[in-house]
Amino acid sequence: DDLKNANFHEHLMALNPNEGLRLATAELIIQGFQNGGDILRMANNIVRLKQAKNVVKYSAYYKQMEKYLSVYTLSLDNFIAEPAKSFNNF
Repeated sequence: DDLKNANFHEHLMALNPNEGLRLATAELIIQGFQNGGDILRMANNIVRLKQAKNVVKYSAYYKQMEKYLSVYTLSLDNFIAEPAKSFNNF
């Protein structure tokens, strides 16, 4: 009951390092809609963008319009090091 009113950090500090790391990792992966869950959404975005690219690629309508969909990936390391240059690579 010592942790009944504890915050997240206090819970982490009460755990052994391996369990604390597991809890922190799970929290970062699945936390709420407005403040996280980015790793789960990132995987979904990759799948959905690939699906959209295939829809456009095989669509007679888009072929007739001479339209296509390109998906570009930006390296976070490159963006942090040189933001303007990383965008110019597209």
